[in-house]
Amino acid sequence: MPDIIAIVRDVFFAAKIKETANQLNLSVLFIYDNKELQEVKDKPKLIIFDLNSNLIENFNLIKEFNVRTICYLSHTQIDLREKALEYGFNEIMPKSKFSFELPNILKSLQNNQ
Repeated sequence: MPDIIAIVRDVFFAAKIKETANQLNLSVLFIYDNKELQEVKDKPKLIIFDLNSNLIENFNLIKEFNVRTICYLSHTQIDLREKALEYGFNEIMPKSKFSFELPNILKSLQNNQ
């Protein structure tokens, strides 16, 4: 069972997520399309979703897991942020904040084991 599902296209962020998770002994499963997400059987502790990735068209697939979700996007994308709020994602933050907060976000998972 993965601790984290990451739906991320950006190689920089994927590497940062993987490296930080590895340092904390957390497992990450990277998902690249709707089909892969539908095939996940185990419930992760966290889903990280790059709202700019265009990898998942149906946000409801993410919400079906009923776990903590963190989405990130460019701070100028007000419409996309509003759409994510409508879908009820737990946390929506600019890329810069996500990048800065990532270690603390993942440490909180480790504390909840």
